[in-house]
Formats: sequence, C-alpha cells, structure tokens
Amino acid sequence: MTGQTSTARLIDGQGRIWDARSSLLAHAFQLNDQCGDVILQLVDTEGCIHLDLTARRVNVAFNPRTLSPVALCGLLYFLHDHRLHGNPNLAVCLTILGGAAPNPDPDAGTDKGPDKGQSSRRNSRLVELYRSIGLAANRIQFLIGESQPATLQRFVAQPRAFNPFARSGYFAPLLKLWRTSSGHYDRDALRPVLRQNLKDRFCLIEYLPSRQNFQIAEIGSGLRIPTPRFTSQLAGAALAGFPDDRYVNWLRTSFSKVANTGDAGFEDISAKIFWPETGLVERNYTRLLLPWTTADNRKLILSANRPMA
Repeated sequence: MTGQTSTARLIDGQGRIWDARSSLLAHAFQLNDQCGDVILQLVDTEGCIHLDLTARRVNVAFNPRTLSPVALCGLLYFLHDHRLHGNPNLAVCLTILGGAAPNPDPDAGTDKGPDKGQSSRRNSRLVELYRSIGLAANRIQFLIGESQPATLQRFVAQPRAFNPFARSGYFAPLLKLWRTSSGHYDRDALRPVLRQNLKDRFCLIEYLPSRQNFQIAEIGSGLRIPTPRFTSQLAGAALAGFPDDRYVNWLRTSFSKVANTGDAGFEDISAKIFWPETGLVERNYTRLLLPWTTADNRKLILSANRPMA
C-alpha cells in the first residue's frame, strides 16, 4: 500500500467486499448516501466491517456484539490476498463500536512492547492500536467470543472413561500414587512422578473454602504458557491472576466439582485461551484432575496434562 491514499471498503455479513464510496453499495443497502455516519451505522447494527487502508495503517471499525464471523473471514482473506498480513510496517487501528469492550489485559493503555495494544476513548468508542495484524485479528476474535459466546465456543471438555486402577499409560504412575496414598498429599513422593513421568505438565491448586476461591500453589515448568513471566507471577496467586476471565470461570467450575465431590475428573480439553501479548492460543490436551488432602487438612487439586496432536 506504500504511496497509496486512503482506500475505504465495507465487508458485509456475507463476506462480500464493497467500495465504501460506490453507488452499488448504496443500492445494495438502500442507502441515501455514502457518508461516514451511514457506513458506521451499518457496522454498528448489521455486523459489517469498515476497512480503511493507508500507506502505513489498517483501520478496522466493527461492533463485536453484531459482527458476523463471515465478515471477519472476509477481512482476513482480503488482508491475505493483498499480502498485507506479513507487512511489518503496518499498524492496525481497531475502532470498537457498541459500548465498552472486555479488556483482559491489565496493562492496556500502556505501550510496553512491540506487540502491545494501546486503548483510549474517543467519542464513546474504544480505539486500540496494534503493531501486528495477527494480534489485531486475535483481539477481534476474542471480542466476538466475549460478546457472542454462541459464535465461538472457546472451551470444550469431553469426558473420558476413568480407571483409577490403570496399570499402563501416561497417567498410570500418578494414579497409582494417588490410589495407594488414599489421596494424602506428600510432595516428596509426588514431585518425582510429576517430573519424570509427566514432564512437569501440571498445576497444583489449593481450594480455599472460606472464600470459595482457588489459589495457585505450584506450576510445572512443562506447561506451555506463551508469556513466560506469568509462570513466576501466578505461583502463589489467586486463580484470578490469569488474564482471561472466561478461562478463569471455566476452570473454577471444573475445580469446584472436584473439590466438592472428592471425585477425579478425566477429560479431553480443547481450549482457546487469551494471553495479552499473544492473543488467542489454542490448546488441546487430556486433563486429569485429582483431589488431595494435606496433613493439616487443606484441600488441593492437581491438574495434570497430556498434550494431544
């Protein structure tokens, strides 16, 4: 786009791309004119995307509460077909209509790195600036999922048959220890099993009944956390330390069931988790949840994972 002036387009709910100033657009949507206010009204109410390209910026206006996922696909195809997705010199400005948007990033509003978004209020719209089309696209997908949960099922748990007496398999050594110890927590006995047999893919959670809350006691180094600094920050923190609120609520439901029933949980998980510096990250794994009790009668839940292809 270098050397070109602003090029405005509208992507409708069927993924069709229109010149935002053309008479064809006005006829298709029965518009009296093509002024900016009318175009943004279509964006706000009809699930369209307004796309404005300049030499160094991609401006995208949308309403996450009405945005059509097909329109988003149209946007991504357009950016790909015009070889814009790999241009490191393009900034992406998101104008989010329809009121306040969920913002899971506690550092939003500051520019602490090349991939951070900047947020500000302008005329009751949320404006965010990203230095990567990929991160901007992840942010749009996240906002759709928050505003229209039915369009993006971010967390799916498929129960698996649970056999505590399994003698083979990835979780067998852990199950044997849990069974023979009757669920009494012994870190010295448990730690070698987690390290050697489960490659440190675990998270140990403490249940705090008085607060109906959960605290992260320990995180294994084998977990694939895209933002390394969170590994050290989360240990000892409340579960709410995760930056994705929907993920926290989903985890809390699973942990509460195990804590209240004392039963293990065994499931295949597909999760799309939001990380501030990365965007939506998909993780597919088999998860085993085991309840433990410490010598001083504290309740712990061990979440052990095995990645799936």
